[in-house]
Amino acid sequence: MCMITHPGAKLLFMWNEFAQTSKWNDQPELDWHLLQHESHLKMKDCVKVLSHLYKNEPALYENQFDPKGFEWTELDKRNEGVTAFKRKGHKQKDDLLIILNVSNENYTNWSMQVQGKLAWKEIFNTNEISYWGNGEHINVNFSIKILNKKASLCEIKIDIPALSVLIFR
Repeated sequence: MCMITHPGAKLLFMWNEFAQTSKWNDQPELDWHLLQHESHLKMKDCVKVLSHLYKNEPALYENQFDPKGFEWTELDKRNEGVTAFKRKGHKQKDDLLIILNVSNENYTNWSMQVQGKLAWKEIFNTNEISYWGNGEHINVNFSIKILNKKASLCEIKIDIPALSVLIFR
């Protein structure tokens, strides 16, 4: 999940797209039978949606090799296991906010300041049931408070599920 949102070229090895459990071997066929299990099938669906986002969200590819295409927004919360960054396209309206929680803690009403856009919408959450998550902490309605309209600075309060990747547009 993180690879798709991070800058630079993408390299998805075969079998990663459905979480094959055996060690990679170039001789036999892939373990396609694993797709009969819900967890592997939903992982495949998750990677499919991420690939679609990568193809259709300019912020993920327009400036992928340019430093101006990346901006840290939350880097001082490492004790909580949460980091956030923006991927920036040529147009500010295309910017994406990516939030990673690598801890096993859920966070509710997490407050973060974001500059650049005054409106955000969650477009991807790995905790959705369709990706084998539990469906909790999905940000359909969340708080956005404009702190400085002229500077395009706002504060968002969102829920962040454990071990998750969230993408906001």
